[in-house]
Amino acid sequence: MSTIDHLRDHLFTLIGNLADPNAKVDLDRGRLMIDASRTIIESAKAETDRIRVVGRPADTGFIPVVEAPKKVLPQR
Repeated sequence: MSTIDHLRDHLFTLIGNLADPNAKVDLDRGRLMIDASRTIIESAKAETDRIRVVGRPADTGFIPVVEAPKKVLPQR
């Protein structure tokens, strides 16, 4: 499954290619990639909104769920 990290990698590769004056870039394909990425990012925002409302993360595999460290009380 793809993750937010995979999306970032693809987008930064695209940005790098656009910045390189010697790279051959298919602009139509780049626009489609950016549009698809925007949709994926909006769905990730919906995931984080759900977490705020419900109070606990859902493991969708796109945004990794990391448990907060448990507090250890000092022994007396």
